[in-house]
Amino acid sequence: MGTLGFFVFFLVLVNFSANAVLEFDKYVNILQNTEGVSQKCLDQINSLDLETKVKMFDASSKLIYPGMLQTYPVDMGMYDECIALDFTNKSTRTLGKHCVLVGTTLSIPTSAVDLFKHSNNVVAKAANINATQKFFKISAGYCVPDQCSKKDLDILFKQYELGGVVTFNFSNAVCTTKETGKELDAWDFGFITLLAIIGCLIIINTTYDIYQDWFSLPKQNVLIAFSLYTNAQKLVHIGKSSKEQIQVFHGLKFISMMWIIAGHGFVAFRSLPVINPKDVLAWNSNIYSQYITAAHLAVDTFFYISGFLLPYIYIKMFKGKDFLFQLKSVPMSYVHRYIRLTPALAMMYLYTITLMRRIGGGPIYDKNVNAFVTSCRKNALSFFFYYQNYYNYDDLCMTQTWYLSADMQMFWLSPIILLPTAYFVTKKYKAVMLSLISFSIFTVILPMIIKFIYQDYKNDYDTHSRLCNYIIGFTFGVFMRENIDKPFIFKKNKYLKNFLLWCIALGSMYVLVYLNGWIYIGNGTYAGKTVIESLMRPIWCLGLTWIVYSCFHGYGGVVNWILTRPILQFGSRLSYCMYLMHGSVIAHNVMMFRQKEIFSDWREFYLWCGYLIVTLMVALVWSLAFESPIIILEKVIFGASGKKKEHPTPPAKKTIQA
Repeated sequence: MGTLGFFVFFLVLVNFSANAVLEFDKYVNILQNTEGVSQKCLDQINSLDLETKVKMFDASSKLIYPGMLQTYPVDMGMYDECIALDFTNKSTRTLGKHCVLVGTTLSIPTSAVDLFKHSNNVVAKAANINATQKFFKISAGYCVPDQCSKKDLDILFKQYELGGVVTFNFSNAVCTTKETGKELDAWDFGFITLLAIIGCLIIINTTYDIYQDWFSLPKQNVLIAFSLYTNAQKLVHIGKSSKEQIQVFHGLKFISMMWIIAGHGFVAFRSLPVINPKDVLAWNSNIYSQYITAAHLAVDTFFYISGFLLPYIYIKMFKGKDFLFQLKSVPMSYVHRYIRLTPALAMMYLYTITLMRRIGGGPIYDKNVNAFVTSCRKNALSFFFYYQNYYNYDDLCMTQTWYLSADMQMFWLSPIILLPTAYFVTKKYKAVMLSLISFSIFTVILPMIIKFIYQDYKNDYDTHSRLCNYIIGFTFGVFMRENIDKPFIFKKNKYLKNFLLWCIALGSMYVLVYLNGWIYIGNGTYAGKTVIESLMRPIWCLGLTWIVYSCFHGYGGVVNWILTRPILQFGSRLSYCMYLMHGSVIAHNVMMFRQKEIFSDWREFYLWCGYLIVTLMVALVWSLAFESPIIILEKVIFGASGKKKEHPTPPAKKTIQA
């Protein structure tokens, strides 16, 4: 009887769906007299011809869909077919309105509950199926006339509930027509005007630049700041390796950026409904998947490089200078830093709250874009003053920008150790290095202590947990600056010792990638996971330290050859804008989804290739239009003061583009 009950349950719903086409006109006639439905909605229903009604039905989800026991309980209908509907009868115009209804419920017979639960635990969990609540919740898309409100739809669909077998609730539905979001507001006009001004500057500056170059005439830097000709040449320029230009950083930055795109691409894909959720669950809980899910270590690489370059550049200029002399330059270094980083970031912010919602569409596009806009507008102050990773860490404006907040905070605090280091490093080198090493150890222990004390600590974007990466890089930067002319550390058996240390460094980093899986999917204790997680970052940075040191002295072999390829310099110079914009590129693709996707490694690889190429193209535009011009203008504005010997200004190192 259990099987029979389940069979009858499905037959009723299938029969309902099949007969709905034939009975649609009859149902509409009944709806005309429905009490409580607005007149505008009824007028549109009355004006529709049979062809339009059938198209609306065809574009709507059906209660029974293929694979409902195996896939996520999501069926969005045919979004594009629905919003393409534009029917006019006499004076009444009707647009197709696509409504995503989250939480449509099917009442499941007791005999069928076990079948749903045991056929696929992933689906059972997603559909909220349990022993006490015998309902199957699905997300569905329905095509309706645009003048029918959510209240109207609740009334209209009430009579299709088949005695409680189906339950509809449109109160939280997300509805879209082809005219939704098309109106421009003040922010839109402002951003479009700004883009037009920048576009004109690019045309004028580029024309001037080419003209002056063609006739070998002198150029004014302020008049070529927005020149594509000059800025593009700087981007593609291939620099030669030297003691002041550590080329392996170019390779490390660009490869790390590619890894970050892969990691964020997977996280975004995981948020989509897929045809094979069991495969996703199995893949995600498998140690094999850590080559993607451990991508957060790539961000640690950026912190390390930032920390390294700060003293490496600064000490060359300020070594032995007294505190007061150094202190005078600190405010201006903050100004330089802010001016160099913020304009490109601000343009990303403006794009997010304006044009982003106008360049795409889909069942969930408007809802998610509006969430971005709301978060960014609400948290504008913390966004532009770089403290959102603490203030609103659970509601970030563009999630990837937490890194910029953390790195900026480290830069603001860096004079506390940077100035004493530059002052004492010549006189008391060993004491300085011992102090820095001790402080590095402290930064490793600090987040561990905090997590032991506050075991419900939820902020994954804090600065203090990444401080050890920055300080280890800082310490090694001081070491390299003070030993820049000294030979390789080993004299006897140096090739063998170098090889062994390479094996240890790469082996440790490889183990860390897969140890990441034990932390997040293993069954270890809280204490064990906390300790391992706190030690992962410093061990990763120590591995980077040997890679940089060995390559710097010419013992990097094939790794050095790979990391110093000329093409990686181009990618490295774009890495800051790539980091800014890759989130928007990924989000745009994910929010455009129409139907369930198929998950596989190959599918992820194809998506990653697309994300990488599109991100590179967008970053190229962003760099040429919004980043490079500001760097030139900043030099023009502050150049004179920067040349004064009595008040030199420390370099404002760029976050990812050092």
